[in-house]
Amino acid sequence: LKAGQAVHINKGRLHAFRKLAPSSLLETDCHYDLRNKILQIKEQPSEDICFSIAWDWMFKGVTSEGINREVSGILECARLNREHRLPSLAIPETALLFLAKENIAKYQLDSNITTTKSLFAMDIPMQHKGVDRSEPDAETVLRGILPSLQYVVNRHNASVKFSEKWEKKTKGVLDSWRVSIDPKPNTEQNPGIFPLDPYGAGDFFCKFCSAELSNVYMHCDGCEKLLDKDFNICSTCHMEGKYKIFHQMHPFNPKPFSILNHTGNKTQLRQARCPCKNGKECIYCSYCTGCSCRCHQAFTLQYRFTGLGNELEILQKAESIVGSNTIRRTEDSLNESLSESRPDLNLDQLKSEDCVIVQCRLGKSWQATIRKPHVRKGKPGFMIHFKGSKKGIENWIPNDRVIHVQSEKVA
Repeated sequence: LKAGQAVHINKGRLHAFRKLAPSSLLETDCHYDLRNKILQIKEQPSEDICFSIAWDWMFKGVTSEGINREVSGILECARLNREHRLPSLAIPETALLFLAKENIAKYQLDSNITTTKSLFAMDIPMQHKGVDRSEPDAETVLRGILPSLQYVVNRHNASVKFSEKWEKKTKGVLDSWRVSIDPKPNTEQNPGIFPLDPYGAGDFFCKFCSAELSNVYMHCDGCEKLLDKDFNICSTCHMEGKYKIFHQMHPFNPKPFSILNHTGNKTQLRQARCPCKNGKECIYCSYCTGCSCRCHQAFTLQYRFTGLGNELEILQKAESIVGSNTIRRTEDSLNESLSESRPDLNLDQLKSEDCVIVQCRLGKSWQATIRKPHVRKGKPGFMIHFKGSKKGIENWIPNDRVIHVQSEKVA
């Protein structure tokens, strides 16, 4: 591969690059003959400085069925990466939202051109560019991505609805796990003040599970105010309470002070003259910064590109264009939706022997049967029996672990 040349590597192919050096190789090396030939041609063999630019792109497909398989496959891979706490190179949700927006505009433009031409009595010749048969039309693309678009938008909608309920419940309540919602998207913030570039790759991956933060994410208020740093996590990790830990943010100092690191695990309620003598009074919550500061337990739901209303409008337009000619979602896609989203549930109506899907650790979901409501350490929850476990064994879970209610009985 020479200067100015490019190489295309197909999806999923293992690959490695080897730099051409003036040193000789062993005769058993697979590149022995090739390197010798190149070094003989070069006038002055030397150690060159090499720069390579890689463009990681996601294949879209051509037909609606192919597009559906490609897009849903990428989303499934991203979900599996999250379960194993591995980062993904791809940003499928962000790409999906912008792809939908682009093809809706293309469809509307083509429709306007057709309507305008039909209004003229004379057939006025118009110049057209050559048709690119490798590029599917807008309606084909929208039909292919619609199931995945519904999955992503519905997840975001469930996250916002859950945060709205949490915001109303904790508003004005002291010493609570507070949540607020910023209605102004990051793209509309003052770029001279706002620390993040919403169109950049900066800090838009979850601190805990490395999931992509496409348009809806949770932002720690304590890290913003006390540390002047960004601590962004996905709504699923926030719902699971994973932020209630110590996470080192300072490059050198590991002390559990709220003015140095993220301290979402503080449970004490000590203010002036704290006996721990490890910190002064916080200027925001007035609790001891060494053992009791509550600032890192407050989060704000942020919109990266656009508000939820615009997301729902994009979905509604895509559904209107596709109409009844939809691709039926597979059972795997339905299970995927259940594993990461929490519908609008009325937990007060759950009773003994009700069958539910429970969100377990590491993001996995499991079937269970409700035994009875049970409050533990002031936190409401349920005693449940997991499917497949021995008879009589019960476990306690908090309310936010219940993500779906089933109609059939769990064995």
